[in-house]
Amino acid sequence: MTLTKNIKKAIKDHALKQEPNECCGLLYEKEGQIEAKACENISADTSKHFVINPRDYLYTSSLGKIKATYHSHTNKAEEFSATDKLNSKRHKIDYVLYNTNFNTFRLYSHKKSSVSFLDEEFTWGKHDCISLVQDYLKEEANVDFKLSKLLKERTSDWPKWHWDTKGSLPGRASSANPARTGATPRPLGQARRPSGRRMNRL
Repeated sequence: MTLTKNIKKAIKDHALKQEPNECCGLLYEKEGQIEAKACENISADTSKHFVINPRDYLYTSSLGKIKATYHSHTNKAEEFSATDKLNSKRHKIDYVLYNTNFNTFRLYSHKKSSVSFLDEEFTWGKHDCISLVQDYLKEEANVDFKLSKLLKERTSDWPKWHWDTKGSLPGRASSANPARTGATPRPLGQARRPSGRRMNRL
């Protein structure tokens, strides 16, 4: 599912209007277009949970085919909760999540049981290949993949100045870059010469 700028704006505006409580709503398809319908959150604790008013659900279903439900998180929980995923599978409907703190969108597919990042702009150190691996491991295996200082401080020119043209780390001697050691490169496959030292027999 792809969310247009107008749909994202509608969800975001709704979420910020209901903050610090969670907002909720439905996405429905009408004449091939996805539309958003804000709904009332009738949960007993709207700061942590959401429950869509059944009357809003019934009315929205008369407007078009319901494709997904959306809600917001107003804390630092950027991912879907276990309850979100369970309800998505139970009701057989996709979930869209917007986080007001990080200004991010997530989509949970009830068929694939997977999380997608909705149109996030590629940003070094925040939304790049490494961060995607981190998010996947955290989401699917609950593994907190720690990064070294070298990777945490990566920028757009990181591959250039952290690796030389021979593929070795700068300042580190390697057989691929013998110039750093002053040694004469040995042709590939040539055996190392004996050092001339003798081993004493025991």
